[in-house]
Amino acid sequence: MGRPYDSRNKLLELLSDGKPRGSRDVAESLDFTHRAAESVCYRGWKAGLLLRAEKPIRELNSTFAGRAGHRYNTRSYYLFTLQNDSEEEEVQKLKFLSFAKTPKIIKSNKSQIILNFLRENVDRAFYTTDIAKSQEPRYYNSGRSSKPSPLREERPSILPRLQERRARNPIGGRVYRYILGPLKVLSQTVWSQIPIES
Repeated sequence: MGRPYDSRNKLLELLSDGKPRGSRDVAESLDFTHRAAESVCYRGWKAGLLLRAEKPIRELNSTFAGRAGHRYNTRSYYLFTLQNDSEEEEVQKLKFLSFAKTPKIIKSNKSQIILNFLRENVDRAFYTTDIAKSQEPRYYNSGRSSKPSPLREERPSILPRLQERRARNPIGGRVYRYILGPLKVLSQTVWSQIPIES
C-alpha cells in the first residue's frame, strides 16, 4: 500500500471532487485492501482532514455463493468527505461531522459495573444470581423488557422427546448399565489391589 502519507495524499486527491465515498469505494478506486481503506479513512477523519456522516448507511448486500445461490446480508458503512472550514456540513441531504464534533458514545463495562457493586457492598457476600438480579433494572431501563419472551414460554420442553427417543431405542442405556458400568467397577477394583511401591 505504500507509506501512510502516500495513502493519505491519494485519499485526499480522490475526495477532492466533493463526492462522499465509503471505505469500499476508496479501496476499489485506489487499489487498497478493505482494512487499509478503513484505516486511512479513520486516520484522516481523526486528524481533522475529513468529515464523516453522522449516521451509517445501511444497504442490502448480495453475494454469489455458487451452487447455493445468492446470500444476502445488511451492510453498514460510513461516508467520508473532505473537511473545508467548518466542522459540520450537509452534503446530498446527509449531515457530516468532524471527529471533534461527533458525540462520543461510552458503553458500559459489565466487569466495571460488577466491581463497583462489590466495592459499594464490601461488607456483604453475594451469589452470582444476587449480583445479576441487582443489575437487572440497569439493563431493563435501557430498552429491554423485564418480562420473559413469549417465544421462550411457548418453547416445548425437550424432556418428552428424550423420553420418547429412549423408549424407541433402549439399547443405549442398557449398554452402560450391563457392560460399561460393570467394567468400570471391575477396573477400579483391580487397580485398588495393585500394590504401590514406596
